Amino acid sequence: MKLKSLFALAAATIAAAAFVTSCDDADNDFHQFYWQGTHNNNALIVYADQTEDSINVTSTDTWTYTCESDWMQMSVNGKPAPDTLVVRKGYIDRSRATFTFTPNTTGQERTASFTLTNPTKHIGSFSPVFTQKPYLNISLPVYDSTTGTFTLKNINSEGLYSATTKDGVTLTAKPVITFTVYADGAELTGFDDCDWLTHTLSPADIRKNVLCTDTLKVSRNTTGHQRSVTLTLKSNGVSTPITVVQN
Repeated sequence: MKLKSLFALAAATIAAAAFVTSCDDADNDFHQFYWQGTHNNNALIVYADQTEDSINVTSTDTWTYTCESDWMQMSVNGKPAPDTLVVRKGYIDRSRATFTFTPNTTGQERTASFTLTNPTKHIGSFSPVFTQKPYLNISLPVYDSTTGTFTLKNINSEGLYSATTKDGVTLTAKPVITFTVYADGAELTGFDDCDWLTHTLSPADIRKNVLCTDTLKVSRNTTGHQRSVTLTLKSNGVSTPITVVQN
């Protein structure tokens, strides 16, 4: 009896597993074919300035890969899609599939798929989808999907970020902006146009693929009314505005 098994890691926010078997009049045989995102990116989300990512593919069988996109290219072991990766019988191959992207300057979210195919019966194909956001990877302030903006609010008149816990306790701290860029030469601008806001992060402190934290120094607001300024994070030809509001 021949036993064919499939473990598939699905491209979702968490990795899911699938298991399929079939039988015929032959010796037992084990088949495995799955992919997994690197950098904990199983959701395959990339940002507007990002130009590369990768996944790991594990297979006991020869498999093929294709990719048709005008902004995303795929290669495995340096060989661009479409192509076939040959796996010797009785071996398990683990290869890295690399993807390159053009910066997303469209202002719109966009998607592109690729296909991994294992011809073994009952295994078939996966067609995961990359999603490239139209904005840069800003952690704080949090993106507001309703307005499509990044706004740092709840800064009191003394210049401190203020938040109230569920127990009614008010906590304050220096306001910060945190972000990750994926290209050299990124900058956070707009401070020169504001006489009540300065920051601590120098251009040399902004490095690609590193979480950057910029602590803001906000002057006391004695105007009697709310005020705001719009900063701009720029990376790889993409600009994302961040609005800072003080009460």
